[in-house]
Amino acid sequence: MADLVTAGKILFASRRASHVVTPGRICIRDTKASWDSASAQALAADACTALFSGMLFGRHASAPQDHSDAAVTAARNFIEKNLGSAHLSPAMIAQNVGVPLRTLQRSFSDSDDTIMAFIRRRRLQNAHADLRRLGGTARISEIAARWQFADASHFIRHFKALYGSTPASYLRNLDGRGTPE
Repeated sequence: MADLVTAGKILFASRRASHVVTPGRICIRDTKASWDSASAQALAADACTALFSGMLFGRHASAPQDHSDAAVTAARNFIEKNLGSAHLSPAMIAQNVGVPLRTLQRSFSDSDDTIMAFIRRRRLQNAHADLRRLGGTARISEIAARWQFADASHFIRHFKALYGSTPASYLRNLDGRGTPE
């Protein structure tokens, strides 16, 4: 059986030794366990295809960049599931993904982003969607709190930097024209 670790880690331990398989690595093991989902089966099939293709054509399937990309993908997936959590932090993400914090930070910087910039941008995008959905009934301070901004002024400053207007201006334009942007 082959497992491609995309988040967390797999720990194999015996009395004499232990081994950890981190995101971006393929673990091939002998077991009778079945796969839980179709997506896991497709992921394993893709991993095996990449592994065997690399063997046939002389490419190395486990380049350091592959590990970096897998760590960032796993981190982004974890972030998406936990965007509303007040406890979401780079350390929490690294622990869940199964890589050291500094490794995760370097992996994000390779993708021209930082962990916190990605989190902030995704929270702002969700806040933007809330504003659009709620329209005139939206309360900016409630949306700021829902998406874990320290206060409304931080939210307003970041919103304006990303969207070019304050949330209040955005709402006025939404009410006046129907669909801003």
